[in-house]
Amino acid sequence: MSIDTFVTRMRERQAELFDTTIHVTRDDALGAFDPDSASYAPRTTITIYDGPALIRPAPATIRDLVVGDTAEQTDYFLVKVPADTDLAIGDNINVTASTRDTGLIGKRLRLLQINYDEWQVCRRGIATDETGRPA
Repeated sequence: MSIDTFVTRMRERQAELFDTTIHVTRDDALGAFDPDSASYAPRTTITIYDGPALIRPAPATIRDLVVGDTAEQTDYFLVKVPADTDLAIGDNINVTASTRDTGLIGKRLRLLQINYDEWQVCRRGIATDETGRPA
């Protein structure tokens, strides 16, 4: 088996695990204030990806945060999408469906980190939950 065949097979195996459907957007341009009409044009976004993914809560070692004497636990998630997906830090991820964890449906995540490796079986990243924050 060649390396290319092996990587292709591992990508197919990884895709079989995707049990969540997501919609990924990227901020294209910031909104602008119009002083003449006292209105604010909302920011524009472009769609990057709409399809299957694998989303799981991050391990506790990633989620634990200590600031001074205060310990906090943040809501971080591991996100996996197909290897050819063009993700960037700051992308918005909206969970539209999930067969394994229905609690994810409706969550709005923001991508904080993208992990690269030599084989790129899938594109992996870490995202934070921004569901309760204003859009």
